[in-house]
Amino acid sequence: MRALLLARKSNKVKINDATYGDGISLETQDEVSRAFADAQGWEIVDIAGDTVSGRKVSPFEREKLGPWLTDPALIAQWDVLVAAAGDRISRERIEYWSELEAWAVKRGKKLVVCERGGVYFPPRHEGDEYNWTGIKSGAGKEWDVIRGRIIRSQCRIMRDGGWCGRAPFGYVIAGAKYSKALVIDSATAKHVREIFDRAIKGDSLRTIGKWLEAEGVKTERGRTSWPEGTVKQLIDNQTYSGAHTRGCAECEGTHDLTVPAIVDPATQTRAQAAMKSRRRNNGGGKPTKNPAMLIPLCQACGIKMYRIIPTVNNSGYYYCKSRTLAGVRVGCGVMVRCDKADTAVDVRLSADTEDEMTITTTYPAEVLESEIVIVRRAERKAFDSDDMDKVLELRAGRLELEEALKLAEIEHVEA
Repeated sequence: MRALLLARKSNKVKINDATYGDGISLETQDEVSRAFADAQGWEIVDIAGDTVSGRKVSPFEREKLGPWLTDPALIAQWDVLVAAAGDRISRERIEYWSELEAWAVKRGKKLVVCERGGVYFPPRHEGDEYNWTGIKSGAGKEWDVIRGRIIRSQCRIMRDGGWCGRAPFGYVIAGAKYSKALVIDSATAKHVREIFDRAIKGDSLRTIGKWLEAEGVKTERGRTSWPEGTVKQLIDNQTYSGAHTRGCAECEGTHDLTVPAIVDPATQTRAQAAMKSRRRNNGGGKPTKNPAMLIPLCQACGIKMYRIIPTVNNSGYYYCKSRTLAGVRVGCGVMVRCDKADTAVDVRLSADTEDEMTITTTYPAEVLESEIVIVRRAERKAFDSDDMDKVLELRAGRLELEEALKLAEIEHVEA
């Protein structure tokens, strides 16, 4: 038997200033699984050690393990996947377990967890079947135990006036492990004050965001883009005026923390009032960048597209929605980003000419974005029908499309 060792270390819990993990290092897992494989007389092919969340990332999408499950050349090199503990495969996400189990059965591979003396899948006997179910259940409970411990720890820290979580933009965190506090960062606090000043003077959220991007300012998460929603959240965040209220799942109440203020409460109130007074040009909804509020027609179907605004994406999309018109089913499902189409229209409308014109907008990434959505839906359907070969094929295609999308041209406009 040729063994591939599996290891996973979470990157969410801080061990020290330079290392994040869940307390079980990759080296420790390597020792446990390697000792087990050696005891069985198995040949160790390699170790796939990843630093990822066991709840958010599928085994098939992990950087190290994924290729061993998707590349035919690598799949042929091993027979059994060995994990030191069940939660190294996944925590809580039972669909990840089911996906890997179905894949192993179809590929003729074995999965082994070193707990309880070694538990196999497919089960060799009733004991394996019983223990395998228990290990999957225990992996989910392990996450609940960790979550409960974190919640209790955070409650105690906040009761003592300490800070939990990431520092907002304009601040840094200082202090010992269980008594951290926010400290104003002079390098970024000046941008915070400027944001409030610009809002009071009448600048829009979009204008402020463009200014920050032009200055090369990064968010607290290290991103270079400042969408309108991010700027609005900053202006609405009471932390900047010295007051912070945090809900607590442990005591089911709230903790009021005093933090150093970057702006005074009156300044924040004026900035918030200035934002609320902005007139919405489309009847109270999200303002469009398209000054004429033109609704595009789908180039393929020739029908009106709908404008949708996802909660996680401020740009929104024009969507050729599937529907029935005059008894005929129409709509191809193509989507075009609003900011791309609106910018193209804005360029044409601002041109110094009165001649009648026809505007054709080609957004190279449009087809890619639509294809990704279609492939993702097909991937989900294949998984529901337990067709793992199709899932892997579609997933590989989707990843290629997503990579191509990153390289696509932003837009091309032709008159």
